[in-house]
Amino acid sequence: WLDNHRLTAEQQTTDWTLNPLRTAYSSVRSAFMLGFTDMFYYLANDGKQAVRQNILNALGSITEVNDPDSDLTFSFICHSAGTVIVHDLLFHLFGGSTHQYHPETTDQVLAPFQQLIRENRLRLHRLITFGSPILPMTVRSHAMMNILLSGKEKLSLEKIGIKTYTTGEQAKWLNFWDKDDVIAYPVSFLYDNPDHLLEDRYQDVGDVF
Repeated sequence: WLDNHRLTAEQQTTDWTLNPLRTAYSSVRSAFMLGFTDMFYYLANDGKQAVRQNILNALGSITEVNDPDSDLTFSFICHSAGTVIVHDLLFHLFGGSTHQYHPETTDQVLAPFQQLIRENRLRLHRLITFGSPILPMTVRSHAMMNILLSGKEKLSLEKIGIKTYTTGEQAKWLNFWDKDDVIAYPVSFLYDNPDHLLEDRYQDVGDVF
């Protein structure tokens, strides 16, 4: 709806130019509107809280969460902006941070999952990401930037549940990317990865933008 109205407004405006790039601007604007506005929504406080609350409520609806005899193993398959959302979720679950979550959902939903993690009854099995913009999104966090700019250490995979558990299970992260996907990035060099639990897999899916 927004992009259709944007296009109508552009078509009603005449502005002659010698700029040869002008013919491409409308397509670029459409790609920007259709491809990036969901990320803007998530990065805004209202959008972030709404998305996170929906995810936590969905996770909290899993009946085994409240079963004292249950062992839970999760896998996440996510794409584009979804990779950032899941990465944030895993950090707050396995890293133990709750300060950015809405307090109403933190006590009711996030805390029980963190308790399961402390009891080693909740484990991550696989994180599979496609076309992920996690790399440029690291600039959102002052703490992450301090770590990376110091040059002395990298980000911790254990903080997002990527590790070898006491059960012997290994959680792994497979990140698929393609050079022709302009928001897809390799990420393995960001993390301390001695056991190679994180792997960037290059996949050439063609030359389309």
